[in-house]
Amino acid sequence: MKKLKIFLIIALIFPLLIKAETIQTSGDDANINVVVGEVEGSSEAVSDIEIKWKQMVFTYNVVESYTWDSETHKYVKVSNNSYWTNNGNSITVVNKTANQVSISPKYVSKLNDIIGKFNTEKFNLAAYANKTFQFELSGELEKEYHNAKAGYITIEIE
Repeated sequence: MKKLKIFLIIALIFPLLIKAETIQTSGDDANINVVVGEVEGSSEAVSDIEIKWKQMVFTYNVVESYTWDSETHKYVKVSNNSYWTNNGNSITVVNKTANQVSISPKYVSKLNDIIGKFNTEKFNLAAYANKTFQFELSGELEKEYHNAKAGYITIEIE
């Protein structure tokens, strides 16, 4: 009977077909197609979503002011006006089907004190529509990084 239970669980999981591709880029624009559908003979809707993103290259520009402390004979930082710039920080989601979908962009940082945010929150994407939104980094880097991964962006589709 144990084998039968496992078979039924697998049968319940596999009716939903999900295809997604993982693409790693090195500074180039990229896109990914996510196709969701039901096994043949089902009455459930099929979704075809395309996600495109630009280069996602972010640079932390250090602009600090120092003054000479004559008592300690050292330079002392008096201000920090550092800022972030980006090259290609947009993400586009394209709904290629007749069904509305809900899109939730999320970010998880890998670096302490670095915050990533989108210029949109969860939104509904109408049939055959697309939406482009931006991603920004903020916060102060405490040490120097070279080509470090700042974090992970996830686009949840419902």
